[in-house]
Amino acid sequence: MSNYIVGIDIGSSKIYAAVGKLDENRELQMVGIDSVKCKGVRKGIIIDINDTANSIKKCIDNIEDMLNIEIKGVYVSIPSGLCEFVDSKGVVAITSDNREINYDDIFRVEESAKLISLDSKKKIVEVIPENYVIDGKYNVKNAIGMTGTRLEISAKVVFAETDLINKIINSVNMTGKKVDGIVVASQAVLRTILDNKEYNNAIALVDIGSQTIDISIYKNYILCYTASIPLGGNNITNDISICLNMKYDEAEGIKVKYGSLIGKSNSIQGTVKNRLHDGSIIEFDRNMLAEIIEARAEELLKFISVHLKNSGYFNEIDKVILFGGGMSLFGGIENFASDILNKPVEVSVSRCVCEESPLYVTCVGIVKYVAETLLNENISCTENENDIGNKYCDSENIRYEKRKFLKTVKDYLVDFFNIRR
Repeated sequence: MSNYIVGIDIGSSKIYAAVGKLDENRELQMVGIDSVKCKGVRKGIIIDINDTANSIKKCIDNIEDMLNIEIKGVYVSIPSGLCEFVDSKGVVAITSDNREINYDDIFRVEESAKLISLDSKKKIVEVIPENYVIDGKYNVKNAIGMTGTRLEISAKVVFAETDLINKIINSVNMTGKKVDGIVVASQAVLRTILDNKEYNNAIALVDIGSQTIDISIYKNYILCYTASIPLGGNNITNDISICLNMKYDEAEGIKVKYGSLIGKSNSIQGTVKNRLHDGSIIEFDRNMLAEIIEARAEELLKFISVHLKNSGYFNEIDKVILFGGGMSLFGGIENFASDILNKPVEVSVSRCVCEESPLYVTCVGIVKYVAETLLNENISCTENENDIGNKYCDSENIRYEKRKFLKTVKDYLVDFFNIRR
């Protein structure tokens, strides 16, 4: 008895995928990861649907072959930096005979929070609950099982450009798969970050990708600030390419293999000989490479620092969490970044299939986010291992979560295909 959840992270240079398996004990086991290069995305936005679809298909095909399963649907992340957030409130009456709040009431009150004025070119992605109020006096994080006659919600409504969302859905549909849900990346990452950890104040999640840096600040687990910087690890690669007079792809390989952040007070002795694609040998000084990387890394971190200080939450931030492939793989990054940001810095890694890496944090987080959303103590799993994401049992909370995911995706498709409701 098992089921699978597939999370896809569409990055600016690669597609990342993770697969989780819901076992007979309703526990999530991460069973597979894969990544494929992609040239169809620029600064987090899909600019070539065909190329992106081909990369997604290759990634999914690899996973299907690896696990010998058939994937029918996937959950996809959308960068928080491409989203907008607005505070909203909703209210509904509790109509059940015993006045006990159930998942249908939660669904209805979240739907009421969506009743906001929205530009016709934008679409709601998700409603992020912050707290519930029962009968105007009980302020709680989880209202399920409590009794009352009136339920209110304070939430953040997340929305994004309709065209951006449609491109995500279309890229997946072109692979022959369907989108089971779209998840705000920072919400997914939070599930990975908070595994067995407690943060009593604020934390800053910083996703340093190849072309963009997305910043999300959470206070008491509530999203309170987001920002995006149109720079990333590619800028470091470009610098190496120019300074060492080599092609971009070769510079990327040098960066990944030898890159480190040692700090200005230290040095790396010796030279490195590396064979290039054309068979020639290049020799360079390790210390020079470190200086090239550090100059640009310092600049990127200073941009991040400006946003953290301007957020209004800087003094409350307990820790800065770095992830993504732009800089997180460099040795010494935590101390180097901490000196510039004036905050404790930690690189987040996702433990998956015997591999720890900051590259898979988002897609692993998607899987954990969906599993947490779909499962609770009273859920039993389906017998059909090959039916991905569709055959969850119809206990009340599953119906609620399926309806929430499916309604959101249906809304996207209605606009995309210009279908009348």
